[in-house]
Amino acid sequence: MGRGSSELNKHIPSTVGLRSSALPIFILIVGMAIALGVSRPAVAGLILDEPILGGSLLVAEDGYVSVTFLGSDAGYFNTLFLVGLDAPDIRLFDNSNDSNDPSQIDLGWFSAGTELVFRLYVDDTGESFFTGDASRNPDDLAHASAITTFDQLTQTYVTTVGFEDLLGGGDLDFNDFEFLLTNVIDPAPAVPAPSVLALLGLGLAGIGYRHRKQIKAA
Repeated sequence: MGRGSSELNKHIPSTVGLRSSALPIFILIVGMAIALGVSRPAVAGLILDEPILGGSLLVAEDGYVSVTFLGSDAGYFNTLFLVGLDAPDIRLFDNSNDSNDPSQIDLGWFSAGTELVFRLYVDDTGESFFTGDASRNPDDLAHASAITTFDQLTQTYVTTVGFEDLLGGGDLDFNDFEFLLTNVIDPAPAVPAPSVLALLGLGLAGIGYRHRKQIKAA
């Protein structure tokens, strides 16, 4: 009986060894799959109510966009422009007390994902600062901070933008010129979550351990 059982076991695959060798690979595959999902470009629902410095202002859905001047706490005289898409920049508002500018302007219809770039011209210094990446500015610093929220009443994403108008960053309170955009989001950079990185690390460590074990056995 013992010999027959032993002979029979020779023909039965060892599932224990198979499971132990496959487990690290399985963990790695799951981690990579999750990482790819988490690392996709962030959607507005994942970055609501968080200030984003130097982010891209993107149209949320196909449709119209409006801009509203909220105010200014600057000592300088500033004028806001929408950078033209293959056209001259469009003047929107200034922060002078005697300005006749409307408080709200409809910018028109845009496709979802279109980046809107705004330029703040500082009349006192002649400098211009832009929303978006810091490389657009003369001092290579981000000069606009934005917060995206979701308006439950209108069921629309709205983004509040604040500028700094001093070369070198100023006091970094981003209230020198503030305005609000409808149907616009400011996505955060996409990064893998810490738990996902840990899962990937666990899978790689398991594969390394299995490989060393096989070398010792040999």
